Formats: sequence, C-alpha cells, structure tokens
Amino acid sequence: MRIVKIEKRVYEYSELQAHAKDVVRNYVLSIVHDSDTFSKAIKESIEFLGFKDVELYYSLGNCQGDGLCFTGSINWIDLNRIAEIRNKIDQLNAEIRNKIDQLNAEFVISCNDCLDNIKFTRLSHMYCHSRTVSVDIDNTNWMDVQDYIVLKDIILNWYNSLCNRYEKEGYKWFEEINEQDVIDYCDSNDLEFFDDGTIFVESA
Repeated sequence: MRIVKIEKRVYEYSELQAHAKDVVRNYVLSIVHDSDTFSKAIKESIEFLGFKDVELYYSLGNCQGDGLCFTGSINWIDLNRIAEIRNKIDQLNAEIRNKIDQLNAEFVISCNDCLDNIKFTRLSHMYCHSRTVSVDIDNTNWMDVQDYIVLKDIILNWYNSLCNRYEKEGYKWFEEINEQDVIDYCDSNDLEFFDDGTIFVESA
C-alpha cells in the first residue's frame, strides 16, 4: 500500500457553476434556516397575540397530512382586543373583526361579560394540519345552540387561517434563502469548495 496526493482545484462560492451553487445553497439553507429558529419565532408570534401555554406542531414535507397547528388558550377579551387593534394592518384579524361585528350586539356584550378561556386542543397526533385541532369555549351554557355554532365557526376559521399563514411562512423558511445570505455565510466562514459543491476541508 502507498499513499498518493491528488491535486484538485478548489473554488470560492462565486466561482462555482450553477449546479454546484445549488448544492452549497441547500447546505447553507439547512444550517441557517434551522427548525429551532423557526419554531421559536412562530411560537413567539403566537404568544404575542395573547395565547398561553402554546405548543407548536408541524410537518412541512409537501405530503398528505402535512401542515402546521398549535395548541393553547386565549382569553375572549384578548381575542376581541387583537381583532380591534390590529384589524387595520392584518387581513386575518380584519376578517374576524368583521365576523364579530356581524353578530348580534347583545350577544357580543354577553360574550364580553361571560366568556373566559378559548382552548385549542389537538385531536389527532397522526397529522399536523390545523383541521386536527378543536376549539373549546368556557362558560357557554347560556348560549343558544345556533349562536354557539356560529361563534365557534368564526374562531375556528380564524385559527385555521392563522395556521395556514404560519405554514406558508414555514415552507418559505425551509425552502428559500436569499443569495446574499449564502454569500455572506460562505465569506464569514472562509468556505471553499470542490467543483461539485462539496466543502473543501484543508488537512492539518
């Protein structure tokens, strides 16, 4: 047996061919756009809305049953306040505001006086999409059945729309990265590559 040295060219990112850049881009994407960072950002966004005890679930592989959902609870007053304050800048909250405004005024007043927590519970652990979550509204014994159904549908539709928005953000996070971010990552880490996009690691 004998050891031989083989000379190969190494390149900076800007010097690579398109197919090799794709390899590097996917590598940097997996490092920079990691699941922990995404989960933390989405959970903080949900908590900012007023949700408590948030648990986030998602599977974003473009497969059947994939999607994003979360469990937790929010106070009716907080939900109403969010819709009121943010309706001018957020289409989702504008929609729930409009739906609430269409309810009977006396019914809404009663909701403000009587309702407490609205809890979102996961029904299935097989899938992660928002349709696997149910909503439970505390202290609704005084409601007419039809009013309860309408209110529950308003809240669930808003919740599903919220999950769908976060799901789209997830796919964008895990599948897309700005070209300048790739360049900056390679430059800051002094990365060099072989012509197929694999990273060159210089031996000691």
